[in-house]
Amino acid sequence: MTNTTHSLPLAERKTAVEEMLKSLEDKTDFASSLMRSSLDSHLSDVREQLNESETSSDQREVVEMRLSGASVDSGTTPAQLLSNVLKHFNSGIARAAHKIVTGRDSQKTSSAIHELLDLRFYRLQPGSARVTLTASSNGDLAGNTTKETLDQVFNFLESLDSEERFIDQVSNIGLNSLNSFNALANDIAKSSLSVSLNWPDAESGRSHSWRAGKAEFELLKARTKSIDIRRTSVERLDGIVTLVGEKGVLSLRTDAGEEVRARFSEKLLDSVQASCHLGSKITADFDVTTIGNTTVQVQKKSYLLKQIV
Repeated sequence: MTNTTHSLPLAERKTAVEEMLKSLEDKTDFASSLMRSSLDSHLSDVREQLNESETSSDQREVVEMRLSGASVDSGTTPAQLLSNVLKHFNSGIARAAHKIVTGRDSQKTSSAIHELLDLRFYRLQPGSARVTLTASSNGDLAGNTTKETLDQVFNFLESLDSEERFIDQVSNIGLNSLNSFNALANDIAKSSLSVSLNWPDAESGRSHSWRAGKAEFELLKARTKSIDIRRTSVERLDGIVTLVGEKGVLSLRTDAGEEVRARFSEKLLDSVQASCHLGSKITADFDVTTIGNTTVQVQKKSYLLKQIV
């Protein structure tokens, strides 16, 4: 029986084992009980192999989160802690994606963003609490939003050693995403745990990794607190178009010689295509978000096209 099922493809093997189990439902003898136990174990293995096969064949990004510390090293994790950590991670990724796609820094993210990311809890693994998450890496009209988001998030996490880099990266993912990752760090720190996040980017061949404990959590908190410039404004700029990107990006060199890179929404696509050609002169209004640190005199602006005048 086992040799027969092992020769089948995974999906067919799963069906065959389920049928065998069903045929044993009404049998109460000792031999049938042993057979059910063996088949249950085999079915669990087959399901896991099938899940792994589907995940690897599907276009998905895989992120592993590992929590380490006395309260989880036995392989068990308090349910409330795990729930909070996953909630904060999900909101941090979604808010970053929203900022990247729309140019707007918002607490709320649309269902379209969540559907685009399709972030899923995949499985818990043995050892210290290891959580595997997957997210869709299918491209869309705005490019590969998931890969760009993960890239920006890991760049942000890896920027703690430099105030200037930190502000630059926070400008990319938004203050609301930053708040989510601070909440994640606070929950892990309160439980006296450390965390490592790993994302193997198959496309670039680079493996992104961030490991953090008490010192890194305190540094993240301090860096966040040091951002004392947070303002929004509307600016009218004149300049020469230097790029019209497929991902909703418009770049221009202003009359003052500054290179400005702005996002624009889908509803402005027709207007941009009609007015913005490489080398053309335009006048446009932009929503501008500025963050910075007055102590080290670092500021970063992000631009969102409001209208072409």
